[in-house]
Amino acid sequence: MLWVLCLDEQTIDILTRLQLEHVRLVDVRELEAADPELAATKFGRLPVEYYWTCGPAFLLYVLNQDRDAAALYYLDADTYCFSDPTPLEEELDGHSILLAPHGGAARVSDDTRRVGNFNVGLIGFRRTSDAVGCLERWRAQCIEWCFDRFEDGKFGDQAYLDEWPDRVRDTAFLRHEGAGVAPWNAIDKKLSLEGARVMVGTRPLMFYHFGRVRRLNYWLYELHDWRFHRYKIDTVLRKHVYLPYVRQLQDVERNIRRVGGRLYPGHLRYGTENDAARRKLAATTPLPLWHRLHRFLFVTRRFAI
Repeated sequence: MLWVLCLDEQTIDILTRLQLEHVRLVDVRELEAADPELAATKFGRLPVEYYWTCGPAFLLYVLNQDRDAAALYYLDADTYCFSDPTPLEEELDGHSILLAPHGGAARVSDDTRRVGNFNVGLIGFRRTSDAVGCLERWRAQCIEWCFDRFEDGKFGDQAYLDEWPDRVRDTAFLRHEGAGVAPWNAIDKKLSLEGARVMVGTRPLMFYHFGRVRRLNYWLYELHDWRFHRYKIDTVLRKHVYLPYVRQLQDVERNIRRVGGRLYPGHLRYGTENDAARRKLAATTPLPLWHRLHRFLFVTRRFAI
């Protein structure tokens, strides 16, 4: 069963109309009614900060609603599955928590934020007292402080994960080469093609985390923020990872239009500290025009540039 937290009325309305199988939709108002302390933080934070705050509260909500669930995997909405995710069960087997190290983050000097050692985009939990206790602590921490800035060792919902291996001894660290792949670590991985399948080392690409992909209009997509995310996107990534993802997004949008929904280009507003860092970076280390243009992908049904 896939549980989806719908963070606005448009999302719950459209996904209800699509009548997706094996999907349990949760209106954010349903979560807020079950967790008034979470709801109380809503008006003191940017939307993106509130979305981060909702994460651990939602995971606890799912465990409370589905008492038969022995394990739970959290995925960010901008994470896409390219192959069978079953190996994740082997990674979590015998452990309470599965964490995905950022990997390669030390080499990405253009991102001035210190966001922690582990990425929230993919986490696994087994229903153990240690895992549930860790989730409860994470929920309380995020309700107390979850902002888009680095402060006293904290950053959003993410830096809190750094303490988990010390608190939960049977924490596992993701080993599958094809999982947890993202722009910030792809440069350190050997990507190749085996037929039509993307390989990461000797394993098929399982998940890719599409951080900062933005739809500008129906055909034009921005793959990353060139002022903050200057990761190299090589030919394999561009043609066989980003392009299929964008085509899938377009197919989904056609289905949304079919049931009477509409999507509008836009992006989330982040903290002023991040905006200031981007402006400073753009001014002090400008990139060549061709490098900046390379972040765009123009896609129609027949061709892509």
